[in-house]
Amino acid sequence: MSGERDFLVEIGTEELPPKALPALAAAFTAGLSAGLEKAGLKHGAVRSFATPRRLALLVKHLAAQQPEQTLKRRGPPLSAAFDGVKSRFLVISFSSDWLYPSYQSLDIVRALRGRNCDVAYCDLPSTYGHDAFLVNVSEQAELVRGFLASTFRERS
Repeated sequence: MSGERDFLVEIGTEELPPKALPALAAAFTAGLSAGLEKAGLKHGAVRSFATPRRLALLVKHLAAQQPEQTLKRRGPPLSAAFDGVKSRFLVISFSSDWLYPSYQSLDIVRALRGRNCDVAYCDLPSTYGHDAFLVNVSEQAELVRGFLASTFRERS
């Protein structure tokens, strides 16, 4: 393996129950190993370390990068989904969402604008990851309320 290095990841925690440490270390090892496998990152042995205040993994000989990949996209471009649409759009994304990241919402906004659609976009700051429903609901409600009010004014 060329371009490989040892990789140490450590998580500091509050006091963990000592009896739970082996199971927590095994789960951490399994999760990280599965993620590396899914990403196509070759590596050597994975060794875990656990204390009541930290979990750590040492990954030996971790590849510096993923192998080159060719991605094939099938189907029509995203903008084709909006042919002939006459509606207004409000696209809301959440800054910490890893499953539907903001850049994907911006792709939709660009596709809509490319079709001359009326679109408003807002990226709400969040620390809740994909759990966007945990974001302050009043903030979302105010965005939707304002969007609907302006839509109603335009239609009247």
